[in-house]
Amino acid sequence: MYFAKLQQDASLIIAGKCPTILQDAYLAYEDTGFTLRSAPNGYLIFGGESHRTGVSADYNRYRRLADEAIKAFPGFKPEFYWSAQDCMPPDRLPYIGNYSRVTPNLYVASGFRKWGLTQSMAASIILTDMITGVKNEYADIYKPSRLPIPSSLPKRFSYLKDSAKGLIRGQAVNVEPDYEEPEKERGGVYNYNGKRAGVYKDKDGVLHGVIAVCSHLGCKLSWNGDDNTYDCPCHGSKFDIYGSNLENPALKPLQKIQIRGLG
Repeated sequence: MYFAKLQQDASLIIAGKCPTILQDAYLAYEDTGFTLRSAPNGYLIFGGESHRTGVSADYNRYRRLADEAIKAFPGFKPEFYWSAQDCMPPDRLPYIGNYSRVTPNLYVASGFRKWGLTQSMAASIILTDMITGVKNEYADIYKPSRLPIPSSLPKRFSYLKDSAKGLIRGQAVNVEPDYEEPEKERGGVYNYNGKRAGVYKDKDGVLHGVIAVCSHLGCKLSWNGDDNTYDCPCHGSKFDIYGSNLENPALKPLQKIQIRGLG
């Protein structure tokens, strides 16, 4: 049931030459804020646009992020673009400890909420103490079987609801628009001859089709136009335009289908 206790969030990052050199790293407190720091050779790293994985992108997230960076740092010239995913627990605390009450020799460390460097160090200390029989005063705070605090219940119910909705919609085709051939270097998810089809047209006009249902547990996949990937809103799996698996928990590729052009 970890899928009901974690949500996958994606964030976007850009990097480029910048005349302003920062001496420290900065992070906005708000969820909609930005993170930034300088890197060697005069580069600035600027991140933001955090959103739940599997929420369809609109081809503009990187553009908006670049606009904000240029507004804050005139002369900034974006060169590199990428994204990252993180596991987000509803009560904002990681799950560190026994995987379950009936698996004493199996441990888990997850839900780091974009603080992987610090939280993984905490996990290494707690798990080492558990394995060697040393009492750790923080182990109970992070244990995966802890009771949820009341303020986190709405988020936990939301995770369950969204996962259930994704599974149900993954079996229903008629929620998607009928197929319309995308423009070059564009993609989408459509109802194609009674199948939920993910379709991408490359720069040469070749159409690439897949069944847009996650190979993990059958959730409906959404098209991510910023990264040209198919993303799972239930558990965070990602696939490229050919259906190859990019990120877990899915381990199998998507089924390919032949798409006929409409032109």
